[in-house]
Amino acid sequence: VSEELDIGNLFGLKIDDHTKVALLKQSNVPDEHFIYPFSIHNKNGKQLKRYLRKNHFEQFTWLEYSKSKNRLFCKYCILFLTSEHGGRRGTEKLKRLVTEPLNQFAKLLGKNGLLETHQNNDYHKKCVQFSFDFQKTFSNPNKVVINIIDTERMKQIKENRERLVPIIKSIIFLGHQNIALRGHKDNGILSSEPHSSETIILKFRILSGDKTLESHLKDNNSKATYISPTIQNELIECIRKEIVFKIIKDIEQAKYYSIIFDETTDVSTISQMSLSIRYIYFGKVFGRFVTFINCHSSMDNDNEDSDGVDSNNQIEPKLTGEFLGDIVIQMISKLGLKFDNCVGIATDDCAVMVSTIVGAVQRIHQSTKNANHCPCNELQ
Repeated sequence: VSEELDIGNLFGLKIDDHTKVALLKQSNVPDEHFIYPFSIHNKNGKQLKRYLRKNHFEQFTWLEYSKSKNRLFCKYCILFLTSEHGGRRGTEKLKRLVTEPLNQFAKLLGKNGLLETHQNNDYHKKCVQFSFDFQKTFSNPNKVVINIIDTERMKQIKENRERLVPIIKSIIFLGHQNIALRGHKDNGILSSEPHSSETIILKFRILSGDKTLESHLKDNNSKATYISPTIQNELIECIRKEIVFKIIKDIEQAKYYSIIFDETTDVSTISQMSLSIRYIYFGKVFGRFVTFINCHSSMDNDNEDSDGVDSNNQIEPKLTGEFLGDIVIQMISKLGLKFDNCVGIATDDCAVMVSTIVGAVQRIHQSTKNANHCPCNELQ
């Protein structure tokens, strides 16, 4: 389970619909490498261990374990509970598995067991029903009551989505051709002299007969044209997430992978790290670029709570091999990839990477026990 879908990290937050769907679809049963935790209980003067077991998750599909919190939650209640109070009169504060995650694993099963008792509560049953209704309406939005009644609203939704299609396709085309989207100016209307590659492509689409795009950009009532630099960046970010999601799904199916990373300073004197992943998918070798990482930004985030630092006199910190290794480990974890499935690490042969004591590769090896280092002079 990736950090983004760890229910412990989402506890108490407002969760968007896409994240809810992802949480509901993912299996609640831990993988084969999961080490089941235990709690210690005193009985007749003896300390006894009570383990969490696989059959707990198989029997209760709503039971979700949070790796970050090391506790159990009811995912249906976390996602759909409307009140923190229950009971016959609705005045009893709900605790276990809802507002207070469970970390004691004794007496979980049986008629009076904690899990069975929670499953039979009315508020839990309502949340389960809410989850079924939510998934139906999410997968079939045209069947939502408000959408059935308001046909004009459905028509507007369809038109708005159609307006975005040519703009998104233009951005993807420029990305495929490695053409910068922006020109010497970031503003200006499409009818004037175009200042960027995107506006040129959009003009070509209109001249080629794209009536939907032409109507959208000529609509005086439209307050949003979706071609501003701000919206452009937001669309690029959405496209990036979709691409990375597809890459990660392919890697999960391939199972084993290798990482390639390099740190360098760009023309704006910002230290950046590039991370790529190689894997074999249906008999073919793929090497996919995943992300750029601002190394100093990551260091600033780690030290943001430090006291006694004068920001005016602060000197740009030195990037160590251990720090670069930590960045890679954090990124692999964020992507939801398993460390044990990493079988290769490729870097250049500079000291900060290959030092046997404080090098980045040595640091990564602490988490990726099965990975072999492959030095290279030129990273592709």
